Amino acid sequence: MSDIIIASALSSSKPARRRAQEDFWWLWSYRENLNDEERSRVVAFYHSQEWKKADFDWLEKKRRKYDSQYDELRDLQIKEAITYNKIKEIQQRDAQEKLEREESTGLPELNDDQMKAVWEYVINKETPSMRWVHLGQYRKRYGYTKELAAWIKEL
Repeated sequence: MSDIIIASALSSSKPARRRAQEDFWWLWSYRENLNDEERSRVVAFYHSQEWKKADFDWLEKKRRKYDSQYDELRDLQIKEAITYNKIKEIQQRDAQEKLEREESTGLPELNDDQMKAVWEYVINKETPSMRWVHLGQYRKRYGYTKELAAWIKEL
C-alpha cells in the first residue's frame, strides 16, 4: 500500500494525497462496518497501483459519511479555505487599486501616522479653503468619524 502511485490532477498536491491515504486507512480499519460494495472497493484500493481524482473523492465522501467528527472538521477546513481565498482576493484588489491611485497621481499613499501629521498641519497652518480640500480627501479615505466631526467644528 505504501508504494501506491497516486495519479491525478492532485498528484502534486501533498495535502490532498495525504488526506486520501488517511481516508483510505480509516476506511480500511472500519471496513467491517461497510456494506459489501464499499468493502470490495476499499479492498480494490488496497491492491491498486494507481488512484485517480474520482478515487480521492470517493474515499473522502465515504469517510465523511461514516465519521461525523471528520465531516465537521472538513466542513470547517473548507470554510476556512474559502474565507482565506476571499481575504486574498480583497487584498489583491486593494493593492491593485492603491497601485492605480499611485500611478495616476505619481505620489505614494499616506499611512495613518502621516495622515494625522498632515491633519495637524492643515488645522493649524493652511487656509480655510485648503482645509476643505484635505477634509474631502480624508473623508474619502476614512469615512465620517468622530475625529473628523471634531475637526469640522474646528474649521
